[in-house]
Amino acid sequence: MLNNLKPNEKIKIIIDFSLIIPNVKHRFGYGENTVNFGNFYPIACVYENSEFKTDLYSSNGDPFYSECSQYNVEITYDESFILASTGEQLNTSIENSRKTTFIKARNVRDFCFILSSKFKVLEQKTGNTVVKYYYYKDQNPEDSLNIAIKSIETFNSTFGTYPYSQYSVVESDFVYGGMEYPNLVLISDDLQTQSDYEYVIIHETAHQWWYGLVGNNEYENAWIDEGLAEFLTALFYDKNSEYGVNYKNIIKGAEANYQIFLDVYNHIFGKIDTSMNRRLDEFNTEPEYVNCTYVKGLLLFNELRENLGEKIVERVLRKIIDKKKYKNISYDEFISYFEKYAGEKSGDIIRSYVN
Repeated sequence: MLNNLKPNEKIKIIIDFSLIIPNVKHRFGYGENTVNFGNFYPIACVYENSEFKTDLYSSNGDPFYSECSQYNVEITYDESFILASTGEQLNTSIENSRKTTFIKARNVRDFCFILSSKFKVLEQKTGNTVVKYYYYKDQNPEDSLNIAIKSIETFNSTFGTYPYSQYSVVESDFVYGGMEYPNLVLISDDLQTQSDYEYVIIHETAHQWWYGLVGNNEYENAWIDEGLAEFLTALFYDKNSEYGVNYKNIIKGAEANYQIFLDVYNHIFGKIDTSMNRRLDEFNTEPEYVNCTYVKGLLLFNELRENLGEKIVERVLRKIIDKKKYKNISYDEFISYFEKYAGEKSGDIIRSYVN
């Protein structure tokens, strides 16, 4: 039947499935405080270059790749829970001690929701976006909300206005620092310091532009969105000196960490693969993935900034968002935008790091 589907024709596909929620502090799972529903449902594979992208799950990174879609969601849950979600919650009704919430999300590449009976909520509007902060043990909730707002405002002015009406930052039972979804990010309650907590909020907010608005194949080129999110976190501090974090010190720290990684791996294994253009399942260890994607990604974009200038790098990134909003960008397209708007030297720099 699908083979006979013509352009502009429609077909309805119904997938009926059930899940057991695991007791694990991850994207999909529950802990003592939250029940996390991230990447829990089947999605259509991206169709690209005359084939469907069907990569298997990897424990490294974020093994996901999706197109933007329109979501109409109905969630029924116990009335003791407070719900944080992607999209706009239209209305909630209560019957027999159970809530049912209807949600609409437009032009998003994924859908996530979090439940907790312990949530407290702070919110404040900036521009056209209501920023919400869901928390339960954060001792500085106003500071966390404020840095989320400042992040939205900084990236609004740098890359263009965030086009959604709501953005939620959610303290949660989560194993790593944080995780990005459209209109919503998870922030781990295991982070030890307020400065680490705020750093992760900025990083995940940057993903609302790089992953959210402009997507890429995170399985094959994870450095694009993760490297950019790290770079933009450093750039945030450079543009907001009141937080007392120095951009140059962030770069020096990244250079030192990357050198330690090289020294240790060369000492233990006698050799090391530092290429960035690998599939997630081709990284041998998690430290190798993190250093080649996050740390080296940050150093790559800093190299572009030093060679081209901050304004030119930001202009190219704005051009990409203007042209590729709600779409995916490939590695070759990414380089082509830099070469077109910043010269061939920029492409040489990117290739030298990536390869």
